[in-house]
Amino acid sequence: MVEKLTEAQLKASVDQYLQYGMNMGLFYYDRLNSGSYFVPSDGNHRGRLIRGCRPGTADYMVLQKRLDGEVSYCQVIFLELKGHSTRVRPEQVEFAEKIIALGAEYYLIRSLEELEKVLPVEE
Repeated sequence: MVEKLTEAQLKASVDQYLQYGMNMGLFYYDRLNSGSYFVPSDGNHRGRLIRGCRPGTADYMVLQKRLDGEVSYCQVIFLELKGHSTRVRPEQVEFAEKIIALGAEYYLIRSLEELEKVLPVEE
């Protein structure tokens, strides 16, 4: 039975899982943040606005070495995390369509078990 986690709980579990796989050398991952963020002044530096990824960008990007016969390549994988009752926004659907058309993989993940099927860390 798949445990129903909140999106925040799922992200915490996914962070740990992906870090474990990266520590094993199975892939590289990074958390992507969309939107803009204001960093206030600290007395020595003026405050500044930092722009994250475009709206709709997936939550994670994973780079994984793959083999096709004797040829190795790097597969780009995007992961969008959602709670069991959370809907995908139109800009997220648009992002998925664009990156799939470019040859990347995209997965909507609603449980850690789904992620384990996409990116197994044990054989």
